[in-house]
Amino acid sequence: MRRFICLAVFVVLLLPAAALAQTTEGFSFDLPHQVIRDDTGTTHALGAFDVPSNLVGASCTFEAVADNNISVHPGNDVIMSSGGDSVTLPNIERAPGAVTPSNGSITLGDTINVTLFLGTDNGNGRGVYSGGFTVNVSCTTQPNPSPTPSPSPEPSETESPRPPGEVKSGGEVSSDGEADSGETGSLPFTGPAIVGPLLWAAGLLGAGFSALWASRRK
Repeated sequence: MRRFICLAVFVVLLLPAAALAQTTEGFSFDLPHQVIRDDTGTTHALGAFDVPSNLVGASCTFEAVADNNISVHPGNDVIMSSGGDSVTLPNIERAPGAVTPSNGSITLGDTINVTLFLGTDNGNGRGVYSGGFTVNVSCTTQPNPSPTPSPSPEPSETESPRPPGEVKSGGEVSSDGEADSGETGSLPFTGPAIVGPLLWAAGLLGAGFSALWASRRK
């Protein structure tokens, strides 16, 4: 039971995605009334129609709605050609107002060419076409993919600042403006000038204490 519920939830969630995966669009065009008489098996061009630019390349089916009043001529087929392929709508004048679907789908090019194939009228070796019809075209299209965002450039690595007094090899100038000697190290000590005299005084004081200590021991 739990597996069935999980499967049902999955199907429900999948349906909207499937609906978004493709859409159906269409258009229609009319062929005017005309009368054609010729030998059975002959073909006749009935017209050429432009395909909307947004449907070029779409997979489409056709449906013909006859407008032939009471005129019936069995065996007349209509061929729809586009993009190097074609489908047939068979026996379109078999009955008044007959609705005839195509026997498949084709991928549309820029134009649709409509051709009549004459059948046998009354079995005398001659064919007759007398009527017109409306063609409904139904197409399945795929949505355009969303553009892929460009990846953000990675930040370049920057050299971390060096503490004052530290220098790099190669004779570069350190942070305090002194030039280095080509080796990494510390700059010589440049403390206050009073340090020297203080060290000298400390030495004298130490010598005096030593002399005093020696005199007391005598």
